[in-house]
Amino acid sequence: MFEKLKKRQEEFLKLGVPGNDLSVYYNGEEVYRHHAGVSDKESGTPMTGKERYNMYSCSKLVTCAAAMQLIEKGKLALNTKLADVFPEFGHMGVWQKKGDEIVVGEAEKPITVEQLFTMTAGFSYNLNCAPLERAKKETGGLCPTVQTIKYLAQEPLLFEPGDRWEYSLCHDVLAAVAEEVSGERFSAYVRRHIFEPLGMENSSFCVNDAREIEKKCAQYIGDDKTTAIKNCGKEIMWYKLGSEYESGGAGLISSADDYMKFLEALRTGDKILKKETVEAMATDRLTPAQDRSFWMGQHNGYGYGLGMRCKKSKSLCETASEKERTLAAVTETSAATETGAAPTDFGWGGAAGSYAAVDAEKKISFVYTQHVLASLVQPLRAVLYKIAEEEIFSR
Repeated sequence: MFEKLKKRQEEFLKLGVPGNDLSVYYNGEEVYRHHAGVSDKESGTPMTGKERYNMYSCSKLVTCAAAMQLIEKGKLALNTKLADVFPEFGHMGVWQKKGDEIVVGEAEKPITVEQLFTMTAGFSYNLNCAPLERAKKETGGLCPTVQTIKYLAQEPLLFEPGDRWEYSLCHDVLAAVAEEVSGERFSAYVRRHIFEPLGMENSSFCVNDAREIEKKCAQYIGDDKTTAIKNCGKEIMWYKLGSEYESGGAGLISSADDYMKFLEALRTGDKILKKETVEAMATDRLTPAQDRSFWMGQHNGYGYGLGMRCKKSKSLCETASEKERTLAAVTETSAATETGAAPTDFGWGGAAGSYAAVDAEKKISFVYTQHVLASLVQPLRAVLYKIAEEEIFSR
């Protein structure tokens, strides 16, 4: 049983992955669990299934769940203006084309909380922009989350809020909003309202503790072209601006077991969020214009909801032009041909190889972990999920 899945998972070890772990749940029970390889290439330490990883962008699901809790409690709303939380964002600059020149003008529309969730606010992912460089210098390298995010208000937006989709620091800003609205440090809020209720004892957003860093398995970096990798150090964490910065978009440390507890809570819609809240998160919210700039939608038939990839909305086709409807149909057909089924799951992935997927209708939760940045495996992870789904229903 699951021999095809196990074989495919172990094939990843030939692509420059020292070790990996995969857990699959069906209807609330673990039906597949396999860890392969080593957690430390230099020492040859075998994988145990207890390893901790930088989850990078899989952090985004946790951050968005935390923010949705605040919406459930009435402390925040999707239409809340970012400037109502942080006045610094009240008059944003935006890059505009004037004739043959690109100049900075004043944004006509305000940034909303919903746009932070959906990555349509207009921010970039430039961690080295001038305002953030000033934040690093003026805070002595500490970069407390809320204080640092306020500096981002000095950076012109790439486009008018809502005009298109852009992978960006939106969820880092959302974490700062959650901290400000809740009155608790972001890491403390998540620990108290998500990690502790779910028994996620090996998860943290607090990344400046040497003991926590040491508990992580060895981290490597590849070059996207060969199987060669090098140890880049456990302390290296992309997207970390300073020792006090808690990145909502990439700052989570967790394990496969812990992250599965989180995914199962989303699937069942109990413990941390209501079922209807999770359904809202997993509903495509992109307009046709936004969808055109959503690279995952263009290639895999997915849409984007409140902080996660999800099944593309039929309503998008209803409001689109004939050309856009044709493109959407071709994309979905292509996705079905490549994977055996059109996407019905929701989730996301991380820069070091983590990959999360949940299909509430089919009662499947899936989490894959590894610790290699710029890995050849990145575009292949979704294949594991589809194999798992096939083998679950062919038993």
